[in-house]
Formats: sequence, structure tokens, C-alpha cells
Amino acid sequence: MPQGCLKHAIAVVWLALAVAVFGLPGQVAAATSQYILEEDGAGGSALDQQTPLPDAFEPEPESFCDMDIFDQTKSTLAPFVCNSSLKLRLRTYYFNQSTDNKPDKSAWTLGGWLDYQSGWFADRLRVEAAVYTSQPLWAPDDRDGSRLLAPGQEAITVLGQANLDLRIVDGTELTLYRQDLDLPFINRRDNRMVPNTFEAYMLNSRTLDKLKFVAGHVTAIKPRDGNSFQSMTGAAGIKGHDKGVSVAGVLVEPFKDVSLGLVTEYGWDYMNAVYAEATTGWKLTEKSDLSVSAQYARQTSVGDELGGGFDTYFWGGGVTLGYHGAVFTAAVTGVDDSSGVVNPWGGYPGYTSMMIENFNRAGEWAWLVRASYDCTRAGLEGLSGMIRYGRGYTPDNGSNASPDEAELDIAIDWRFKEGPLQGMWLRLHGGFLDQWGHPQAADATEIRLVLNYDFSIL
Repeated sequence: MPQGCLKHAIAVVWLALAVAVFGLPGQVAAATSQYILEEDGAGGSALDQQTPLPDAFEPEPESFCDMDIFDQTKSTLAPFVCNSSLKLRLRTYYFNQSTDNKPDKSAWTLGGWLDYQSGWFADRLRVEAAVYTSQPLWAPDDRDGSRLLAPGQEAITVLGQANLDLRIVDGTELTLYRQDLDLPFINRRDNRMVPNTFEAYMLNSRTLDKLKFVAGHVTAIKPRDGNSFQSMTGAAGIKGHDKGVSVAGVLVEPFKDVSLGLVTEYGWDYMNAVYAEATTGWKLTEKSDLSVSAQYARQTSVGDELGGGFDTYFWGGGVTLGYHGAVFTAAVTGVDDSSGVVNPWGGYPGYTSMMIENFNRAGEWAWLVRASYDCTRAGLEGLSGMIRYGRGYTPDNGSNASPDEAELDIAIDWRFKEGPLQGMWLRLHGGFLDQWGHPQAADATEIRLVLNYDFSIL
């Protein structure tokens, strides 16, 4: 068997063994990725941790009102109007990154988004629209690059979502045009002022009890620091072409609390990315729980190979233990030595990704440990803290030689869940990167201070 095929076969067998060994009864959960932690925060138990796959198959939450104010027997328009929602997220964000021998990247901004979603008309049709904005409060020209603003420290204002949702049968919907997505490589990556959104045509089904699937085509992306949509190949740095990405994925729960997922994202004349994941978890005692996850992804150039020829993969695994509000995670990943992982359309799904570095360079293997605590049990409702440490190693010589590195991240989150400040979320995150062993080594420090305030107008 060729060496490359043998590597992939070993990875698939390893993934299957992880499911066979750890596929025990319990609630499904697992180690998670940086871009998900930045959006959702760390949960208070091992079973609260989110992985890159499940959100891709979940519907938008619906709003419901007291339908007694309408005569439903005479009007199919009543649910469309009554169940409409208008939500506002206000956000102010301070970002500063200092890197050795490079200019600082800094800005302080104010903005957020306004999102409208209708109820269902005749139980078959729904519309949604969202406007996003980021306005500079302090943005020096010589500190560009924070991604809180468009290049040149320019303000952002854009209609990021505008879609029509068609319900085919209960649990199966077709969403057309501008929308957000949460696929492993194509996702919101909401870690700046506004998220990525996409022009796409997606079918999402949860009709069957143990099987969910998604299929569709993504034509364009509005980057988190962009004022307009551009083609998927354009966002990957390929000029003069207008190619999209076709998507298909499935999430299966063959046994109670065992989850197996597979997604393929075919970027025409560019690359095909395939991502597989297995997760499981179970309660150990009344106060403790455990979750286990495994992941494998492969990226190959296809068609005209507009981004050049490449064939690479990465694998990862993680174990999370929760005990009475404290959560402890250990994870490891490895990347093939032929090429680094490419992710131009969202957050990288590897379990060892961190604030500053993703640990996804060619030939890199990395490990990470993380501890978090939900202070609710200590009487501080909504307050949580997290600390994690990761190290990445690459070859010392050859074409893949690059600095070895270590990163320490510290995060404090406080969500106000009741009282006059309900809906407010304060985040203070710090990342500290140390690199060594290569002429290009450069230490970095990153500070983020974010204040969100969510409330419903309707």
C-alpha cells in the first residue's frame, strides 16, 4: 500500500476505534475549537462543550407570541406577524496586538447588528434580514489590521443577512441568499465586531430522528472585516475567478449519545475539504461528567488547482472532564508534512487552536490543556474564567522548518442573566505567544476587551 494511503487508513481506523472504545451511553459533547469558545464561551460541565459540527445542523431559534390576540381560523398572516422578532446586539470592542519587529494592530470600535426574523407564513415561508456595523472610536492609521474595521481603519456597514426560508416538511428547510453558516471551515468566526456571513442556498434537514443532513452551494462571503461580499475563491486570494463551494454533510446518532459527523466542502477548481468527527460523553456521578472527541480532515486541490497543487490532512483528539462547575480539557492535533491547513472562509476547527495561533502549520503537532470554572456555584451568577496552555512543534530543518511556539491564554467572561443589566456580556481575553528556535521567531501579546448588550425590541 502506498505510504500516503497507509497514513489515511491509519487515521480512519483510529477514528473508528475512538468511537468503538468511547461510544458509551451518555450525553454527546467534546473538546472544542477556539472560534466556538470565542462565540459561546466555556460551559460549566464537560457535556456543555461544543464541537465544530452540531451547529451546522441546527435551525435558527424561533420566537413565539400569545396567539390569542389573533383569530387564527381567519388569517394565515397572523403567525407571520405575531411571531416576528427584532433583536439588537450592541457591541464595543478594544483590540491590541503587539508582535516583535512588527507594527502594533489596535482599534476601539462601537457597533453591532440589528436582526429581524418573521414568523412562518402559512407554516411554509419565513424571512430574515440583519444589518451589521462597526464604527471607529479610536483607530490610528499606523495600527491597521485589527479586523475590527475594514482595511485602512474604515467603518463597516452592510446588509449581512437577507434570506427567504422555505419549510418543505417539518424539520426540513431551504434557506436562500444571505445567511450565516456554522460549518467546520465555512463559519461565522464571530471574534471581532461583526461575523462572516455568506450568500448561499442551503437545504437543512432534521426530519429523521437519528439523522440530520445539510446540502447546498455557497457563492460568496462577506468577511468579518469587509463591507461587501466577494466570491469564495476571491476570499482565498485567487484573483480573476468567481468560483463557489458546494457543501454536503450528515450527522448521525447510531446509538444513544454517540454522534458521528461528516462534511465535504468542494471549492470548484480550488480545493475539496472533508471533515469527520466522532463525539460521546456520559455522566460519571451527580457532580462529574466526561466527554471524548476525535476529528480528522483532509484538504486536496481539485480541478484547475487555482490555488496551486496540494494534498494535506490533520487529525485531533480531546478528553474533557467536568466536576462541579470546573472543566478540564486535554487535546492533541497533528498536521501532515506536505502542506499547512488552509482556512480562508472561517475559523479553523482543530481542537488545539488558540487566540493568536492555530497550530496548523505543515508538519506541526501540538498539545493543549485547558481549565475553566463557572462561578455560579460559588454564588457569582454568570461569571466564568478560563486558562489554557498549548505548545506546537515543527521540523527543525527542511522546507517545513519554522519556530516552535507556546501560547498562554487567559479569559474572564461575565454574563448578566437577570436584573437591569440582563443581556450584557463582558469579556476580557489575553493571549501571550512565545516562539523560539528559528530566525522568524517573534513573540506576541494580544488583549481583547468586549462588551456585548443583547435585547429584544420585538
